[in-house]
Amino acid sequence: MPNETVEHIKANDELLAIVVRSGYDDKGINFITPQDLVLQFGMHNREAGEESKAHKHFNIPELSDIPVLEVFYIIEGKAKVNFFDDDSNVLKSVVLERGDSLINTGTRTHSVDYMEKTKMLEIKQGPYRGKEKDKSIRT
Repeated sequence: MPNETVEHIKANDELLAIVVRSGYDDKGINFITPQDLVLQFGMHNREAGEESKAHKHFNIPELSDIPVLEVFYIIEGKAKVNFFDDDSNVLKSVVLERGDSLINTGTRTHSVDYMEKTKMLEIKQGPYRGKEKDKSIRT
């Protein structure tokens, strides 16, 4: 049975984003993202007394020309994320509410409409390269 708290947002066969709803409750550690995505998103649901052993990750020696992925986490409020095609038409939209997360695969132009007062955490890859090299804004 599919997990209804994880949604794969697609246009045709292209993965635009993955949404993890606040009700996600699978036990243990589960990685939501495909293994080849350059940002891995894992959900932990652990019991008291469990432990992730002390560890350090190896550097990835060569990565080039990779999409910039983002994670949005709604702390409070409500927001709609829109994904656009090359002609600025909306391909897909998804509404996020308190406790929801979205992993943006970075393949398409996107916007965020804040539907009510919203506090949202955004995580994306660095290093920050300055405003001119960070993004292009559609008007």
